[in-house]
Amino acid sequence: MEPYGACPLQVFGTSAFRDAKNRKEVLQTLERNCGILVHVLSGKEEASVLLEGLSAFLPKHSYKQVVADLGGGSLELSFLNKNIVFRQCSLNIGTLRLREFEPEHLESSELFRKTIVHLEDEAGHFLTNADSETDLLLTGGNAKTLGRFYLQIHDPQLNSNSGAVEMEWPTFEEMVNHFISLSQETLRNPGNSGFIRRRFSIRP
Repeated sequence: MEPYGACPLQVFGTSAFRDAKNRKEVLQTLERNCGILVHVLSGKEEASVLLEGLSAFLPKHSYKQVVADLGGGSLELSFLNKNIVFRQCSLNIGTLRLREFEPEHLESSELFRKTIVHLEDEAGHFLTNADSETDLLLTGGNAKTLGRFYLQIHDPQLNSNSGAVEMEWPTFEEMVNHFISLSQETLRNPGNSGFIRRRFSIRP
C-alpha cells in the first residue's frame, strides 16, 4: 500500500466479520501472521463510514436523500435532509445472505419473517419523512451491476466506470421489476437471455 500513500493502514471488517462464528480466531490469525489489526464495524458505523466516503465526492444538496448500500451480507441506509443525517440503520439483508433462505420454505422461516418485519419497520421511518422529491442513491457492487445493465441498454458507448449513473424512478422501478421476473437460469447467464437487448422506455 506504500505506493498509494496509504500508510499507516487501517483495516475494517463489516457484515461477514460481524456474524462470523470464528471471528475471534480469524482476527487473532491476521494480527499474528500479518501484523494487521482489524476493527469490526457495527452496522451503524458501517453506514456512517459509507456516507462519509460518498460525501467526499458527491455534490451538496438542499433536498432529501436516502443513501443505500446493498452488499452481500447487509443493507446500510442513511436518510439525509439538507445534508443533515436524520436516521441511519443496518439490516441483515444482503444478496448472499438471502441465498440462505430456501424459496420453498420462506413462509415457515422465522428468521426471514423477523428480517422482513425489521425492514418494514425501518422503511416506515424513512418513508414517513420522505417525499416525492427525495433522491435514492445506491452504492456498492450490486448497484454498479445494475448501472452497467442500464448503460448497456441505453448508452453502451458510455464508460460504466466513469462515475454515477442517473435515471428516473419509473425507469429504475421497471428495471428492478424485470430482474425480479427473471428465472434463476437467466440470472446466472444474462448474456444468453436477450436481456441486454431489451430496451426500457425512458419517461420524463
